[in-house]
Amino acid sequence: GGVLECGISAQKLTGLTLQAALKMRCDSAGSCYAIYWTETDGMFSVAGAYVTPERRKALRAKGLTTDFADASKYLTISADGDALVSTCARHGTPTFIANAAATQTFCRQALAGEYGIESIVCKPVKGGVLEFGTSSGPETATWPDMPPCPDLPKDEIKRALEDLGAAYVIFWQLRGDYYEVTAEFATPDHERAIRDRYGEEDTFASVSRMFALPADGDGYVATAARSGKSFIVPNAMEEVRLKRQKLAQKFGIREVYIVPGKDGVLEYGMATEIA
Repeated sequence: GGVLECGISAQKLTGLTLQAALKMRCDSAGSCYAIYWTETDGMFSVAGAYVTPERRKALRAKGLTTDFADASKYLTISADGDALVSTCARHGTPTFIANAAATQTFCRQALAGEYGIESIVCKPVKGGVLEFGTSSGPETATWPDMPPCPDLPKDEIKRALEDLGAAYVIFWQLRGDYYEVTAEFATPDHERAIRDRYGEEDTFASVSRMFALPADGDGYVATAARSGKSFIVPNAMEEVRLKRQKLAQKFGIREVYIVPGKDGVLEYGMATEIA
């Protein structure tokens, strides 16, 4: 259809790459949900969705077992219409509404009101449109206008998770004088192995959020960002230059890749079998 002519490629996000893209977009934007819309025969439908644990908890407290993202799965949207998703796809540019529940032209206005959804962004991505939004509750960010949407390098994420079998992916961004984790993802298999071994929910990726890496330091992330060069750490458990060496030992992280990009630095790594 005409949608594909506007810069959205025919190759769709699937599997672990899609799971990572949805979760990491919520992380980086402070949104409570993310939906991936794809077009077939002139109609958009939901090909994947993610709702944050904090949002699920807030919904349960209100007696709700489903979310706006869950309810959207039953809808289809015409690619030729003026819906937020369709407009984004047709023009190949992000679209934004500040108050979804009060916007009469928004086709899911009633649903947004029912679930307390506030602001929504749609962004063109590989194979479709990524929608993500905030709620009126304290579990999300507040967007007075279009939030910054860093480009998560999805081709590299796909290579990491699906070709190389990475256990986790981290996106580092410069915040002041330090690089901080703004998005992370661990594979369900890796999370399960850690739960079975340690009985805890934390992963190497999630605990990495506690680290701030000096931008002028000699660490791998800062050096990759400055030089534009990628690095491979053959064994993170033995690498003294890695500030998270002890953490790598705990979680069995061995080979680590550091890849600089336009909006930040992508890190991913392989894990040994946790015995």
